[in-house]
Amino acid sequence: MTVWFLEQRKPSQMNEMVRPVPDAGRLLTIELLIAPELSHYRWMFNTVGQPWNWYSRNEVTDLELSEIIHDPRVEVLQLFRGDRLVGFAELDRRQSTEVEIKFFGLFPAWTGCGLGRRLLTLVLNQAWSTNPSRVWLHTCSDDHPAALKLYLSAGFQIFDQQS
Repeated sequence: MTVWFLEQRKPSQMNEMVRPVPDAGRLLTIELLIAPELSHYRWMFNTVGQPWNWYSRNEVTDLELSEIIHDPRVEVLQLFRGDRLVGFAELDRRQSTEVEIKFFGLFPAWTGCGLGRRLLTLVLNQAWSTNPSRVWLHTCSDDHPAALKLYLSAGFQIFDQQS
C-alpha cells in the first residue's frame, strides 16, 4: 500500500477545478455537528469507509472516540445534497497552526455522481475559515481510485509518500 501526504499552504492553492458549479437546483451544503452521537458518527464512518478499508475509528473505545469528536477543535461535518445526507468530513484543528482533513468521503450510493469536487470545496472553505498555516490530509492506494486525483486537482501538493 502507498500512502500520500498532501497539503495546501494557502487558500489560493485551491484550483479552479473545485469551484462549485450549478447542481440542477439541488443545493450542496455542510452542517457542523455539535457533540455528535457516537452511534451516528460510527455509522457515517463505516458507511463511507467500509469500501475503502477504513478502520481507525473502530479501533478506539467509545470513550476515546468521544474525547476526539467532542473536542471543540474537531469538527464533524455532514455533507448534504438538498435534504439528503450524502457523506461526511472531519476536520482536526488540534494542532494550533494547521487543519487536518482527517476524513472526507461520500456514501457509496453517491460516489461517481460528480459531487466530490464540489463538496470538497465546501470542506476546504470551512478548513481555511480560521486562517491556518496549512490544510493537509493523507490518502492511500486502498482509498477510492479517484481520491488522489481529486486532491491534486483541488490544488493539494504531495509533501511525503510512504510504502
